[in-house]
Amino acid sequence: RNTGYGAVKFVSRTPGDEFWLDAGIGAGNYDQGLIRGSVGGPMSDSFSGSLAGQWRTKDGQYRNIAEDRDVGLIESYALRGKLRYTGSDVFDALLSVSYSKAENDSIQLVQGVTPNVGDDSTFTTKDLVFPNGEFTTNSPWNTRIGPEPIAEKPTGETEQTIVGLTLTFDITDDLMFKSVTGYVGLDDFFSTDFSGNSANPFSFVGAADL
Repeated sequence: RNTGYGAVKFVSRTPGDEFWLDAGIGAGNYDQGLIRGSVGGPMSDSFSGSLAGQWRTKDGQYRNIAEDRDVGLIESYALRGKLRYTGSDVFDALLSVSYSKAENDSIQLVQGVTPNVGDDSTFTTKDLVFPNGEFTTNSPWNTRIGPEPIAEKPTGETEQTIVGLTLTFDITDDLMFKSVTGYVGLDDFFSTDFSGNSANPFSFVGAADL
């Protein structure tokens, strides 16, 4: 609904009368790392539960020559717990609580120019030339060109809390009552360098009007 090109729906596992344990680790280039795990199953004759978590990181894909350091940090972690009441044949209750936080170096904008393309000509990505390098930025930090909350360097942070409660009651074999209650809390911050990666924060078009 309300999507122009379709949507992907993720349905997390609901604890029941079967026990499971799943875990994994991963590693890759640019200091990529992944640790994940999930466990769940019956807790008693009337309750079952589950707990899942994941930590992920990546860094160093870009080089900031203005600061002489690697950038491109992406680090996130997430936790989810579920508690389900299973002590009745006609009533089912499921409580789900999840929390996630992601921090990153925001969008790293690489300077690209098209010196061999005229003003009235079209161009493709093959015409792009990167003066500093394809994965090199030139964004000086501690140079703010606007008021708070604009950050002193490209940075992003997203924090989300989700709580859901689903109550299901079978009135008859053909009639069911279901109540779905949810809460979503979101705190998101984004700040990046749109000045053109020239090491001069006032070099972008329109800066003379500031």
